[in-house]
Amino acid sequence: QYDAFKFLGGTRTYRYWKMTFDDATNPDTYIQVGHAMMGLATTLSVNYSYRWREILEHVNYQFISEMGVEHLARLFKRRRYSFSWNGLSNAQMAEIVSMFSSLECNMTPVFILPDPDLTDGYFGRWVSDPEISVDYYRSGSVEFRESSRGRSVGA
Repeated sequence: QYDAFKFLGGTRTYRYWKMTFDDATNPDTYIQVGHAMMGLATTLSVNYSYRWREILEHVNYQFISEMGVEHLARLFKRRRYSFSWNGLSNAQMAEIVSMFSSLECNMTPVFILPDPDLTDGYFGRWVSDPEISVDYYRSGSVEFRESSRGRSVGA
C-alpha cells in the first residue's frame, strides 16, 4: 500500500542482504514487497536551481475503429520534472555530465530526492541529456520522468 526508502550510512559491500520487518501493529505478520531495489547514493557537490518545474502527464490509450469511432481510456498519470543549474564552473559542469554519462542517461533507472527536507522521492529515468549553455559561467538543465505508477515515495 505504501512505498518507503531507507538510507544506510557508510559503505556496505555484502554479497547477500536480509531484510527483517518488525511491525507490532501487524499481528498477522503479513507483508507484501513488490519491488526492492538497492544502489549507491550519489550526491552532487552543487544543487540545482531552487525552483524546479513539475509537469503532470496523463497517459491514455487511444483506439480508432474501422468506422472512425474513437475510444480513449486513461492508463495512468505520472509526473515529469525539469531541473536546471546556473553559474557553474567547468569542474562542476563536468561532474554533472560525468554522472549522466555513468548512468547512460535514460538507460539506468534512478531514485531521486529533489528536496530532502520534504522527504518525497521519485523512481524513474532521466529523459533528456544535459542541455548546457556556455557564457561566462556554465548553466544547464535536464528532465526526469517518474515511473508509470505515478506515486511518490515517502521516507
